Amino acid sequence: MKKALIFDWDGTIAHKELATIAAVKQMNMMGMDVTIEKMHEFQKTHSHYDDVFSTMRKLVGNYDDSVIIPLTTNLFQFFYLETANKNPSEIFYKDMFDVLNELKKDYKLLIASNLRQDILEPITEKYCPNLFDKVYANTPDLKYSKTDLVKKACDEYECISMIGDREDDINAGTRNDLETVIVSWGYRNGEKCNPTHRIESPLELLKIYKL
Repeated sequence: MKKALIFDWDGTIAHKELATIAAVKQMNMMGMDVTIEKMHEFQKTHSHYDDVFSTMRKLVGNYDDSVIIPLTTNLFQFFYLETANKNPSEIFYKDMFDVLNELKKDYKLLIASNLRQDILEPITEKYCPNLFDKVYANTPDLKYSKTDLVKKACDEYECISMIGDREDDINAGTRNDLETVIVSWGYRNGEKCNPTHRIESPLELLKIYKL
């Protein structure tokens, strides 16, 4: 039986600008004046989340998180799918799609992402059908941590590695006893973590995992 590799999506497989543009459009529609450059800073730590949820409460009323978080992420869902539809050739990082297809010959490929399930499932079904064996992603109220999602994958598949661009990805892999790979592209906030491998290009994954 094939063993499985787990990939983060945003910033690892898919270009981070998809999420950046979607988040800027989301926040600007809510009346928050945010630039692409400012969003790049926010996305390193998700420091904008509290402000976005607070603004949504001002717009619709002081409901609890079970209402506010899905409302807010619904807007992001719309703009993410819209941005991908306008720029389909810009979804994948250079060489990533070809590398994944090569790895698919020897491994099961999984995604573990903090993005919503109803964002990633239509995206992967439309732009890379049959490439991933399963997507583990979040609920509309963002119930799961990255560690939770990786654990779900490990419970169902014989996983050997977690590949991502953030410290959170590496920590999730380590907590689930996986080999870890940090990539140099994406959000680049993994300088302080201690992965098994650091890579500069998707092509280096073939050197690690192709026997």
